[in-house]
Amino acid sequence: MVDDYLGRWKHLFSLLSCYALLLVVVPYWYPILYLFLGLFLGVRLVLALARHLRLFHKFVYAARHNSAEFKTANVHWRRRPKFSATIYLKTLRKVIMSERTNNDGGRYANQIQKMKAQFLEMADSTNLSHDNPWVLVASLANPSIEVYKLQNTDFCVKVIAELNCTMETAFDLLSDITRRGEWDDLCEESGIIEVIDNATKIQFMRTKGVWPASPRDTLVLAHVERLPDGRYLNVAQSVEHPDCPPRDGENIVRMEAKISGQVVGPTLDNQPGMCRVVQVADGDLKGWIPKSVIGFIATKSVPNSFKKLDTILKVLEQKTVSTVLARAEGTADVVAQRKDKKSSEDEGDGDAAVGSVTNLPSPSAAAATSGTMIRRSAPKPRASLLSRIRTILDWWSPYMVTILFILKIHRLIKGKKQLEYFYG
Repeated sequence: MVDDYLGRWKHLFSLLSCYALLLVVVPYWYPILYLFLGLFLGVRLVLALARHLRLFHKFVYAARHNSAEFKTANVHWRRRPKFSATIYLKTLRKVIMSERTNNDGGRYANQIQKMKAQFLEMADSTNLSHDNPWVLVASLANPSIEVYKLQNTDFCVKVIAELNCTMETAFDLLSDITRRGEWDDLCEESGIIEVIDNATKIQFMRTKGVWPASPRDTLVLAHVERLPDGRYLNVAQSVEHPDCPPRDGENIVRMEAKISGQVVGPTLDNQPGMCRVVQVADGDLKGWIPKSVIGFIATKSVPNSFKKLDTILKVLEQKTVSTVLARAEGTADVVAQRKDKKSSEDEGDGDAAVGSVTNLPSPSAAAATSGTMIRRSAPKPRASLLSRIRTILDWWSPYMVTILFILKIHRLIKGKKQLEYFYG
């Protein structure tokens, strides 16, 4: 909401600039064009002002519910308006975060149960209905990777892969969003926004833009759990969070993850040292995106990413206990004690099987920093530079197009008047 509020100021400024340019450039003796463009920009300006005032009312209401911050803001407002506005925005952010945190428990508990049921229905079924079967669109032999697309949907993909590693090794890497870029070729940036509890986080991911489509990002509620049948579940679904609003100003489209995640279990024939991963991604990509890009993602990018994932996993030290699930189930201390006992008996040979449990950040410490970024994968320098250049160009494009359009009209009108004067 805070970023939306600031974005409204920018939007108002751009509309006022266009309106002023219209008054200066377009001559009064061309009433039809003047009236049309004037009404168009005028209506947009009124709507923008209405949205701006509605947001400002929310700021006032939120700030008055925090008297200490509000009094401080009033004092600074008389002396330094710039700093007062900053305090005002921070006050609203704190109020929103406190209200959202107080209601997290019950709301997320119900959502997680629905997420689990929806995901497992899609992951374990071969055909959701007679009219919407899963259709094989890509496959690899070594390792065995199959990509299915649900018919009559824009983007609903299921991957079934048999990887050369233990269940625990695969699950710990797949459920760590900060390491997604190591194996997912489309992942540009990822991180954790907030830790809800030991098993639940709010996390984000930004994807690369596949020309000619714009890059996408998503903000999801992610939950990990051990299923009754022994499989490991990592499920996610889109949510909203005040610390991660849509980034429309950077030409990044916020897509919706209806349901996504992975379930990791043994292979169907119980091969030792191998596991079976089923990943489902059902989403609304939003915005404009050609079918060729969707086809490329399903048939090329996804299977290649899982092949890269298998290459990474099979050279890692194989685990027999999942660090992520131990933390989620509150058994991390027990696992650490077993690890220390075994290392003292075997001079550290068992460290690889358990994994570095004690070196992970404490969940309570992470949860104490509610609303802040816990961990974040840094984008590559070259990609960051290109992203900044693209953002600058995208920011200037509407203004340049508007100016050129108005100047072109002015030139045509001026040329017409000169011809009328020349030919009498």
